[in-house]
Amino acid sequence: MSGSTDPVCPICGGPDGLSAGVCPACGVAAGGRSLVFVRRPGSRADRSTVAARLADVIGERLDTPDGRAAASGELALYRVPPSLAVRIVSGLEERGVPARAVPPERAWSAMPGHFFLMLAAIVGVGGLAGLTAAPVYLWLSPLLAATLVLIAHRSMGRALVTSSSDAAFARDVEATLVDALATLRNGRVRALLGDVARIARPLALSVRRDGDPGGLAACVSDFVGAAAATALEVDRLEETVAVLEDGNGVAQDDLAGKDVQSIVRRCRDAAETGTKQMVDAVTTLSQIGGVTGLDTQAGVRLAEITRDLVAAAGARERAIRDVAQLLDRS
Repeated sequence: MSGSTDPVCPICGGPDGLSAGVCPACGVAAGGRSLVFVRRPGSRADRSTVAARLADVIGERLDTPDGRAAASGELALYRVPPSLAVRIVSGLEERGVPARAVPPERAWSAMPGHFFLMLAAIVGVGGLAGLTAAPVYLWLSPLLAATLVLIAHRSMGRALVTSSSDAAFARDVEATLVDALATLRNGRVRALLGDVARIARPLALSVRRDGDPGGLAACVSDFVGAAAATALEVDRLEETVAVLEDGNGVAQDDLAGKDVQSIVRRCRDAAETGTKQMVDAVTTLSQIGGVTGLDTQAGVRLAEITRDLVAAAGARERAIRDVAQLLDRS
């Protein structure tokens, strides 16, 4: 089953562009001490229904083995602070996904009922064998059961969505990125910017962990900031074109003028150029993240793309300014 491409915040439904589990407006998910599990559906039909509803929240993560395990309650969905866990459970249940919060020290309790039946069988059969055949089973079977509980506890302590407390990008860049993902109306541009954030984040964090003597994390941060600004400008240009073509707020005499037609054409061309730049940026970033990794040569390529995005911003800003002047005199 394929979910929506982009994950959303389970609390407010806004975009989770930073893949942190919840959006920055709802809280910081790092340092979690609570595990949020889906309550295990009882029937196959219920499992399908819950999975379909969950796809709208976790997006393409559902199409992974861990995603399917989380949808069936066999793996935690989120590891978050207790205060957020309560709100996430409420948000999921409002979307028709029954959920519960479990402290990490009791992660083993989220195992399915048949697991505990198996433990009881191991202890019972082992005890019976110890009394009738080999006394060693009297202590061996409880030891085996305890070992299985320990393994289950460690396994259930993982979560599908676990955020890092480390900031991947500069604070102002993260703020611009979050604002863009929350406000963009153009679905294609929003998806492209989401791809930029999804691919760039682990790259930036990896070089920060390695010491980053070449300042490559800053290069990635600048690139993401330029991409977010481009996406916002493209969105504004397309809205401007729609306003001019509909004639809303513009005098009819001005609509017939060549200056309006020229401005509309410039806005449309600038928006198309910006969208193409976003596509090229995602392609290049995918190649870097999937093949070469982030090295000096990759940093140079990102710096070139960043300069191109910034350079093209001038044409977009001029077109937007001309429209503003046109509307002012209408």
